[in-house]
Amino acid sequence: TMRRDLPRIIEMVRDTGHNPYLISNGLRLARASYVRDLRNAGLRRVYISLNGADNDDWYDRIDNLRCADKKTRALQNVAESRMLIGTGTILVRGVNEGAVERVIGMVRGSGAPYVVMRFRNVGAIGRFDRAAEAANLSLDEMRGLVATALDRPTSRLQPHLDRHTVDERAVKWFPLDEGTIHNIGRWIKITDWTVDEDGIVDAGSRRRGRVTPDFRIAPFFEHVKANEGGY
Repeated sequence: TMRRDLPRIIEMVRDTGHNPYLISNGLRLARASYVRDLRNAGLRRVYISLNGADNDDWYDRIDNLRCADKKTRALQNVAESRMLIGTGTILVRGVNEGAVERVIGMVRGSGAPYVVMRFRNVGAIGRFDRAAEAANLSLDEMRGLVATALDRPTSRLQPHLDRHTVDERAVKWFPLDEGTIHNIGRWIKITDWTVDEDGIVDAGSRRRGRVTPDFRIAPFFEHVKANEGGY
C-alpha cells in the first residue's frame, strides 16, 4: 500500500491467472474509496494485522503506534467490500490477552461472512531471547483464551480436522460458529511459535515452504536455520 500503482499490480497478477493476496497493517485501508479501488482492480483477499484489536494502548505497547480507529475502519471497509479476510494478532503475556475476545467481537460486528482470525504467541526469531520465550503464552493457554472468548468450556473446543486441514503440532483450527464446514464461514487459528528442542520454529509444517535454489520446496524454518545459521 506504499505504492501508488498497487491497483495496476493487482490487475497484472489477475491477468496472469493468479489470485493476489494483500498482507497489510491496514492503515490505508481505513479509507473506503481506496478499498473500492483495490477491489475494482481485482483484489479479493486481504490480511490485516490487529495486534491491538480496538485498543490504542495495546497497539502502543506492541507496534509503537496508536491506530485503533484506523484498524477498526479498515476491517469494516474490507468487510463491506465482501472480500475474504484474514486477521493476525500476536499475543503478548501481560499486554493483550484480551485481544482474542476483542478481535472476535470486531469480526462479528463487521458482518464479514468469510474470515480467518489468526492468533499466535511471540515468534522466537529476530531479537527474541530466552527470557522472553520463558514468558511466552503456550498453545494450551491460547486455546483457553479462545474458549473464554467464545464462552465455551475448553473441553468443547476441540481442534477441527477434516480432509482440508493438516494435523500439525503447532497449529490448531476452531470454527467461530459450531458446525461450520471448513473453507466456509469464520474460523480461528492459533499457532505456537515456540522453538522445539532443535531450535526450530513451527517445526514439521506442511504448509509453510521455501523455494530452494534448485526450485524445490523445503520446510521453511528448517531450511532457513540449516542454510543461514539462524533466523
